[in-house]
Amino acid sequence: MRCQVKHLLLDEIFYSECSCCKRRINYQKYLCTQCLWSLRNLFVKNYCYNCGFPTGINSNYCRYCLEKKNFQYAYFNFFYKGAVKIIIRQIKFNNSIKAIYLLKYISRKMLKIDLIRKYDIITTIPTHWMRKFKRFAHPADIIAKELSKRKAIPFKKVLKRLRLTKYQWTLERSERLKNVKGSFSLGFKVNGLNILLIDDIYTSGATLNEACLVLKRAGANAVDCYILAKSVL
Repeated sequence: MRCQVKHLLLDEIFYSECSCCKRRINYQKYLCTQCLWSLRNLFVKNYCYNCGFPTGINSNYCRYCLEKKNFQYAYFNFFYKGAVKIIIRQIKFNNSIKAIYLLKYISRKMLKIDLIRKYDIITTIPTHWMRKFKRFAHPADIIAKELSKRKAIPFKKVLKRLRLTKYQWTLERSERLKNVKGSFSLGFKVNGLNILLIDDIYTSGATLNEACLVLKRAGANAVDCYILAKSVL
């Protein structure tokens, strides 16, 4: 009983607001129950069986199949809007500890784990060392570590970021390609391996394509991508 009273007092003194709807919530939480539940409405439910991209209805072929890509297949978990968008931005730009713990919860409970092939390693799109100083956590690493644990696939840091690039979302599509060109190098032998490359957001695909190109040129057998959220253009 004393613990319950103490908890209620802490809620009153250190109450928080839901990051989505601003409803008053427990000071230990980041989203209210309704907004946390709304994450299920952001799931990618329909997709192309051939390439993995979201579609209006499930299909065997789609327009994304025609686009030139350096990866074979892509898994998409959510659409990049609502609570998902807020969580990622809070981690990347505000170093929110609560958002980090919430993403860890999402990674344990809400990630797709049905994979189309057996992978030898899981890796991530790396951040430049200068950006690491500004962030407590990298969303892709959180997802990768949880998938590695759940699927028993080794997590390896394979790629290195050679230079500090501009944020892709600040650039036009043509500028994005130039921004990331030649920005990755290899720090681990991947010849003959099946690789699952993880990133948090997919917009134009320029960053993923550049990273996959490095892996394919190094002799990777297959490179697929796993993305937490697909942007809505």
